[in-house]
Amino acid sequence: MKDSIFVISGSSGSGKTSVLSMVNNIGDRIVTSTTRDKRDGEVDGIDYYFLDKDEFLSRDFVEYDTKYNNYYGTEVDEVSLKTSNGCAYVILTHQGYIDFKKCYGSRVVGIFIHTKKDDIVKMLKNRKEDNIDGRMLNYDYDLRTMVDYDYVVANSFGDMQTTIKEIERIVEIERAQ
Repeated sequence: MKDSIFVISGSSGSGKTSVLSMVNNIGDRIVTSTTRDKRDGEVDGIDYYFLDKDEFLSRDFVEYDTKYNNYYGTEVDEVSLKTSNGCAYVILTHQGYIDFKKCYGSRVVGIFIHTKKDDIVKMLKNRKEDNIDGRMLNYDYDLRTMVDYDYVVANSFGDMQTTIKEIERIVEIERAQ
């Protein structure tokens, strides 16, 4: 579909953001909103829309959730803007994916990035994550949900190019339909 919304999910630390920053022809990135603090190098409006809690709760969202004591969500206006020219993509939790499916139906293509637990720990250590154990709490749940997605793509530590090529192949298939 030429106006597909690619929803990308996976466990925390699975490489979703890194992989997608290098995927070609997937469309515009739907920027989500959050109440968490900016990390070094992050830019408001590029990485996230960084909002305080009151401002966040006053917005209209397709989906939102709390994770690690912060709100995360995708605004209706942002989805409309980014899909007005065709395909777009967004990184979401499983529940966010389900909410998008309810709202946008067959336009939504779910891609789950599966990464082995040991590889995730390596990736989190590489980005100097200080709460690795907390981030790994949902790993088993995430694996159980991957059956809900249209595609599952493996991402192995040190072999990101294979993952990128597989997602680009999926995008080509979906755009051709």
